[in-house]
Amino acid sequence: MPSIIAKALELSRQELLDIGLRGNTLLHFKPRSESLTIVDEISVEIFNILITEQKLMSFLPIPKGKENNNIEIFDQLPDLFSEDLDPKRHTDTRLQTKLNQDQLDKKLIKINTEAETYFQEQGIDILYLALGFLSWYEDDNSELERLAPLVLIPVSLNRTTAIERFKLKYTQVDLGTNLTLKAKLKTDFSIELPDFEEETDITDYFSKVNLAIKKKVRWKIVENEIHLGFFKFGKFQMYQDLDSKNWPDGKVPSEHPIIQSLFGEGFHSLEDNENSETVDDLDESVSGELKTLDNFHFISDADSSQTEAIMQIKKGKNLVIQGPPGTGKSQTITNIISESLADNKKILFVSEKMVALEVVKRRLDNCQLGDCVLELHSHKSNKRAVLDELGRTIDLGKPKIDDRSVKKSRYKEIQKRLDNYCEATKQPILNSKINFVDAVGNLLRYKEVTEMYNLNDLNIESFENWSKEEFIEGAAVIKELIAYLNEHKSPSRNLFNVASIDNISPSDEKFIEGKLIEISDLIKKLKTEALKLKESIPFESMISINEVNKIKNAIDLLKTKPDLTDINCLTPDWFKKGQNISDVISNGQNTKEIYNKNSSILIDKAFDYDFTFIKKTYSIQGSKWYRFFYKDYRESRNTFKNLLKVKQPSVPESINLINEILNYQESKKAVFKSEKNLELLYGDKWKGLDSNWSELKEAYSWLNQLYEQIENNKIPSDFPSLINTKLDPNTLFKQEEIVKSLNENLKLQVEALQKKLEIKVEEAYLEMDIDSFLNQVDNMKENLEDLFTIARYNLLCNKLNLLKLSEIAALGFDWSIPPKILLSLYEYNWHLSLVNSAYNSRDSIKYFDGIGHLNDIQEFKILDNELAFFAQEQLVLKHFNNLPNVYAPGEMALIRREINKKKRHIPIRQLLLKAGNAVQQIKPVFMMSPMSVATFLVQGAMEFDLVIFDEASQVKVVDALIPILRGKQIVVVGDSKQMPPTDFFSRTYENEEDEEENKTGDIESILGMFLAQGVNENMLKWHYRSKHDSLINVSNQEFYDGRLMVFPSSGANEKATGLKFNHFPESIYERGTSRTNPLEARKVAEKVMIHAKTNPELTLGVVAFSTAQRDCIILELERLRRQDSSSEKFFSKINLEEFFIKNLENVQGDERDVIYISIGYGRTVDKRVTSSFGPVNREGGERRLNVLITRARLAMEVFCNFTADDLATQSTTPFGVKALKSFLKYAESGVLENRFETGKETDSPFEDEVISAIKKMGYEVEPQVGSAGFFIDIAVKDPRKPGKYVLAIECDGATYHSSVSARDRDRLRQNVLEGMGWKFHRIWSTDWFRTQARQIELLKKAIEIEINQSNHTSNFVKVVKNTNKDTPIQKIATIQRNKVVHNVPTVNKYKIIKTIPNLSFYVELLEVPVSKISDYLFSILKEEGVIHITDAAKRITDSYGIGRIGNRIYEKIVQGAKYGHQNNLFFYSNEFLYHDANKIVEVRDRSELEPSFKKIENITPEEIQKALINTISMAFSLPKEEAISEALSSMGFNRATEKASTIVSAEIAKLFKEKKIKQEDNRIVIN
Repeated sequence: MPSIIAKALELSRQELLDIGLRGNTLLHFKPRSESLTIVDEISVEIFNILITEQKLMSFLPIPKGKENNNIEIFDQLPDLFSEDLDPKRHTDTRLQTKLNQDQLDKKLIKINTEAETYFQEQGIDILYLALGFLSWYEDDNSELERLAPLVLIPVSLNRTTAIERFKLKYTQVDLGTNLTLKAKLKTDFSIELPDFEEETDITDYFSKVNLAIKKKVRWKIVENEIHLGFFKFGKFQMYQDLDSKNWPDGKVPSEHPIIQSLFGEGFHSLEDNENSETVDDLDESVSGELKTLDNFHFISDADSSQTEAIMQIKKGKNLVIQGPPGTGKSQTITNIISESLADNKKILFVSEKMVALEVVKRRLDNCQLGDCVLELHSHKSNKRAVLDELGRTIDLGKPKIDDRSVKKSRYKEIQKRLDNYCEATKQPILNSKINFVDAVGNLLRYKEVTEMYNLNDLNIESFENWSKEEFIEGAAVIKELIAYLNEHKSPSRNLFNVASIDNISPSDEKFIEGKLIEISDLIKKLKTEALKLKESIPFESMISINEVNKIKNAIDLLKTKPDLTDINCLTPDWFKKGQNISDVISNGQNTKEIYNKNSSILIDKAFDYDFTFIKKTYSIQGSKWYRFFYKDYRESRNTFKNLLKVKQPSVPESINLINEILNYQESKKAVFKSEKNLELLYGDKWKGLDSNWSELKEAYSWLNQLYEQIENNKIPSDFPSLINTKLDPNTLFKQEEIVKSLNENLKLQVEALQKKLEIKVEEAYLEMDIDSFLNQVDNMKENLEDLFTIARYNLLCNKLNLLKLSEIAALGFDWSIPPKILLSLYEYNWHLSLVNSAYNSRDSIKYFDGIGHLNDIQEFKILDNELAFFAQEQLVLKHFNNLPNVYAPGEMALIRREINKKKRHIPIRQLLLKAGNAVQQIKPVFMMSPMSVATFLVQGAMEFDLVIFDEASQVKVVDALIPILRGKQIVVVGDSKQMPPTDFFSRTYENEEDEEENKTGDIESILGMFLAQGVNENMLKWHYRSKHDSLINVSNQEFYDGRLMVFPSSGANEKATGLKFNHFPESIYERGTSRTNPLEARKVAEKVMIHAKTNPELTLGVVAFSTAQRDCIILELERLRRQDSSSEKFFSKINLEEFFIKNLENVQGDERDVIYISIGYGRTVDKRVTSSFGPVNREGGERRLNVLITRARLAMEVFCNFTADDLATQSTTPFGVKALKSFLKYAESGVLENRFETGKETDSPFEDEVISAIKKMGYEVEPQVGSAGFFIDIAVKDPRKPGKYVLAIECDGATYHSSVSARDRDRLRQNVLEGMGWKFHRIWSTDWFRTQARQIELLKKAIEIEINQSNHTSNFVKVVKNTNKDTPIQKIATIQRNKVVHNVPTVNKYKIIKTIPNLSFYVELLEVPVSKISDYLFSILKEEGVIHITDAAKRITDSYGIGRIGNRIYEKIVQGAKYGHQNNLFFYSNEFLYHDANKIVEVRDRSELEPSFKKIENITPEEIQKALINTISMAFSLPKEEAISEALSSMGFNRATEKASTIVSAEIAKLFKEKKIKQEDNRIVIN
């Protein structure tokens, strides 16, 4: 694989090689339209003036009178002054040309335009003044002389106003050799061209070149051949950079992981190896982090789409960020850089477009992180500028930073509250899939309807737990019921309304009809027979089926009637007091039975005797054997004996007998208690205890049954009065049998009919009189069609019952109001249950306070805005803390020397090679173009954690490889719908109408390459730039499928006029000659001048479709500016966003308040509209158009000599031309086909309620105002200014909930819209639900205030302040710094212990216990730190006044060391005392110690290694000898002796072995 990739890389590298002769000005220069020949000058003098003396030079036209005046007067620019030739012309600062003044001015304007264009597009200066040329030939036989420049001075043309002449200035960029010529001579002729450097004497250099070419007879140096022109040799440096031979081992390009992914199997395998996190895991983590944004350091606003991208980058992902026009790419890059700085990463930001680099740098400056940036592109890359910037940065004072923890904590608290409310109103309620806002909206919508009809709430069990699917299913059935009720009468009026049958077959219908006929006949017969029966028994009730049955029951009861003579039969007491009667009869029977049983045993007196005492005595004493000793027992026994007729029984038998007598007495008592009542009932049959109880019981049972059936409505109530009448039993019973038979048959038939009809209320017909029943049956026969309608109703009821909507079914049975209200009632009650559920279960809703919530939002806005500043503070402090010490050795020493030098600085490439680590520490962010990377960064010498490409669609793959090789992680920012890489500029000399024939490679840009290889991709979606949606609508529809979130215009900013079409049919496109439209160019120039005078506060840019048209406009404007210089300030280059005139190819990355577009092409002199539009016709031409039409913030005007309808297109017409036609059509008409815009439906029913309330106030509203992606919920129209809105009303509905973070939801979106002139009023659904009247009152007041303000004030001034950026940068405050203080790096001084505590002077040292010696050593170690045992011994002997350490004393002290080690007092190893086994040491400065106290051999290896690590870390990189010297110096040794060097070298070897350090280019660095 590596060999395959290496081959692919080499093929790519060959694209950069250009040592051919065609068009190569570095090898074969020929004067042309974009060059200026200098005559009658001396190269040496010019070099001295420009380089040595650093003076500006001007240009002289041909002297007056020597002009070749062959140009028309009207074509000349106004001649401002005349100059005579200076006799000292070779040493003055004026360069002689051979052009007249007009030609010279036009030539310089052309050259300057092209130079600026290339500088802005490629990031390098290609304008050089070439001094001295090599005249050479390809071979000995060639007659064609070639001229190659030898000395190239990078220069720029400068002037401040149009009335000034151009001045030539040396740009301070390093001088160098013509590398292309050097390679050509070496490759083809084996000639080594001498190197040219700034210090080189030009005369000497010419001499060296002469010496090098001396073997070539015809070759010579033309020393005073001088030309100003374009020379591009940067590609050759890039070619050399990609040569794998120039890369160190282990860093060859083909082995780089990113290169392997680009040229190999793609990024999936690389990403999988680096991070096993799945896409779902990533999405989940991103979703969570988007809400909290914890651990992020955004220094500028970031919407959710930007934040998602930054999160992936923070996770280490290689990423493509698709940034459509105006979506905040530079803003995102700024935050990517800040996040990377927070993670201590080194960043390389790369773009060929100068505007891209400058915009990000400006943002970083505004965010106070500009000090972290080193610009190494264009004029920013000269040695002095780089060194000055490094010096300025390291001299920064420490920033003054306040404690922000309280505010940050408060921010999180408020953010959580805001998020909680949003979640509470956003999350579906239970299973409903309906959120609180929608539930409230629907509730309010249906509440009015239900209140209108005064309907009661439904009581549907667990209604709030219903799912949306269940609810919809129920609604569908209710809609069926509504349709039924609309078509048919109320089910309660249906003759078959008691039927439950839900389907009727033809056979069912026939059966039912038959049954109805049969039942009708039976009823008629029953009526006849029942009348006969009634004649026999004179009942007073009407004849009904039920009454017939009652009569039948009465007759049946008569059959069992007992003798009731003398008994009162007419009282209902037989049933009402039945239980009492029954109890008396039972007691009477009981007394009789007990008396009859015991009358032969007891005398009659005994039946009334009180046996209580006897029973008690017998129960207690009777069972004891000694009972006879009890007096009570003896007396009770004697008394009982006197009541007996027989021999006295045993005690148990006696007790049983006594119990029976007591039972008798109770029954007797009960009989006597009710005696009067029973005497009234039974009359003479009542005999007291002597009554015939059997006879009484029989009478009671019959009468009780009689009255029970009367009570139960089974016998006629007047039947008791007929009991004692004389009836003919035979006739009566016979007739009863007939009725009974008919009745039973009727019952069978009715039951059969009920079963078929599924009538659940049985025998309901029994209550009807026979005539009514017969009438009903006959009606049923005649209206059998009602069967089908009731069956349909029953089917619906069954469905409703299954859905637990029986209450709805019941309401429908007798519904009398419009049927559709049933559905409203259903809707109302479901949403009411949902709202109540959410209200009761969600605290954020339950305790919501609208005023408090708005206050939270306001505080959140302030804190969120400040959060960016807090992040800036943190990062500024972090940068300061990371700055290397000015006085550090190694790389910082080199930088310090270079800063202090006046001249002869080493080249930037050498500075970065030798001190790159220190430079990166000072400037962790490099801003470069691909070419400057190859120019300044030696292969493999400098790495970056993150490489960011901007405007990546314009960066060729081969160009991008050079920065990629320096990075570990790559972020590619661009837009595949915007400009592809182009060589259009390099061929501006050719016919542009043929440009569409140019073909690109398979993969045209690094953006396409990364996408093709499967890298992760994120799209930025919020469009900030256009303050009028017409400026982005075509692009959004044609190129982005409407995916951009475009903020609507309020109409408040009068300058935000959007798109306008200027038609000049009289102008002509000069196709065959100048390829320009002069009249159109003149109109554009005039419009520019008008703008400069009337709207100078608005920035302006002009874009032409071709270079020729651009140049034509430039000259027209030049003429007008020279005629009227009053507006020159507007055209000044020092403006932040300077005025420009560019062609279509060069405008990507630019934006202005106003853009003028000059089509140029179009209708020719023969009145035909050409279909050729230069680069728009090329493949990808639509992308160029997309860039062009999205550059404006406020307004865009198109200048054209034809209309969209004049432009004929067909199927083969390039997409770019078709898109142009669509754009022109929109510019003319303002109508965009397929545009989805204002007028869409509201997001929620809650918004409908608000709209209804506003309309009732008399105001006009527009729901969902917007054109794409983002819509304002409700906009109130200005009643006096059509097209303007006075107030935006935002509800907490779908738009509010769609934001993933509080920042998007509660600040960013509203900030952007307020910047476009919108005024806001927020309405919370919870407030509206609780206090609707109050909220309507507040809403009305807000509308009235804005209407009044609209009538008296203008928002224009405020609006235009923020038009110069896509997104405003919040700069809350400037971070203040303390005065700079540079401290020489120091280490702690070595301090020798003065007194050893608890020293035993009264005991000889040799007699001191080992434990005591150990204590001495511990005290020394504690005071001095890690120490050699001999040094420790000397401290002890010195304290004892012993001059020399003998063997015995030394051994004694060693024993003490071993004792302390064994007892964990300290750690003793290799003759060194350490605090513990970790052997932690600190470096100590021994410079103040006496020589005898500092011996290198007595310093621990750990301390030496730490001194080395500290030294190398501080120095970033050092040669070995310097590392040894500096390490020894830090430990207090003045010089590196041989012995010391040997010892330190040994420790260096150990560090190498342990891979703690490594060697790069003969320098030691930390590994």
